[in-house]
Amino acid sequence: MENKVGLYRLSLQKALIAFVIDIVGYTIFGPYIIAREIFFRKSFSPSSILLLRLDHMGDVLMATPAIIALKKQFPSARITVGVKEVNRCLISLPGIVTTTVPPVRWKMWVSLRKEKFDLVIDFKGDLRNIILLFLTGSKERVSYGIRGGGFLLTKRVKYISGIRHEIDRNLDIVKAIAGEAERQVPRYDVSAEKEAKGEKVIGIHPGANSSSKRWPASYFARLANRIEKEGLGRVIVFVGPNEERVINEMKQNLDPRILIRDDLPLEALAVEFKKLDLFIGNDSGPFHLAEAVGTKVITIFGATYPEIVGPVSSNSVIIKTKRSCAPCRMPGQKERCKSFDCLKEISVDEVYEVVKRNL
Repeated sequence: MENKVGLYRLSLQKALIAFVIDIVGYTIFGPYIIAREIFFRKSFSPSSILLLRLDHMGDVLMATPAIIALKKQFPSARITVGVKEVNRCLISLPGIVTTTVPPVRWKMWVSLRKEKFDLVIDFKGDLRNIILLFLTGSKERVSYGIRGGGFLLTKRVKYISGIRHEIDRNLDIVKAIAGEAERQVPRYDVSAEKEAKGEKVIGIHPGANSSSKRWPASYFARLANRIEKEGLGRVIVFVGPNEERVINEMKQNLDPRILIRDDLPLEALAVEFKKLDLFIGNDSGPFHLAEAVGTKVITIFGATYPEIVGPVSSNSVIIKTKRSCAPCRMPGQKERCKSFDCLKEISVDEVYEVVKRNL
């Protein structure tokens, strides 16, 4: 059994735990919450802000429009972003973000408390993150309360149900504080330029963190071979760590003259993506990074929703399966089927024609 929260799902056990915690919390903090609502400052100008985005690469990059909007509303504020250690380099916003910290939840709260933040925000609405916000001692604590812990917040943001892009959900939090926030494309500032002359350079990333997001690697290999054979441009295949199976499958079908890069840290990957004329990939973090550096992207979707996590730049292209049962996998859900025929039904010919039109 599951409990729906907007488009997100909580297991029955987690829903019950959140319910019990909220009942106890609102009972204990009830009088304080009522007083807080009466005397809550309708407007304020924080000088030090902490933002939490403790999840994956794409989630961090999709939070950058909200970070930029927040800085625009509070230009003199010092902004600190808390992310996983592996994602610290994904925040490249000079003049906007002062620093990043890796808040390992139960070890970092003491040092965060010493920073004396005026405003702390969690973009996910996770109970553990909300507890961390409370432990920072900040007077203003803002997030969604959809997973419990809303009684620990000074501003519980309304969660709008339905199909809604993650960028807009992040901006909803900023709007709840500042009143307005402009929608933008995710951003990663990097010093690199495309080659002014010569052949087109096309990057391909065949990996993803789950099978429901991976167009077959053999299809990617055939696509790369055809792009090279037809003279559309030079292809570089980018593969991340722990993707040996993808590399092996690619090598079985890939022209050996096509370069495979599997040795790049995220900062270097951003530089290489900036130099590309076109990026082709699955619903995964690297396409968000390519979009954030300003490169045109073609993203392939099967079971997941491009309306929720897809590219938003004006020059981006989304290829979706035509299978009637897709999309079927909401954010936070486990994979539902094992065959993923929805992705297999997207042909190499179809993707090639889209590539040809966008070069």
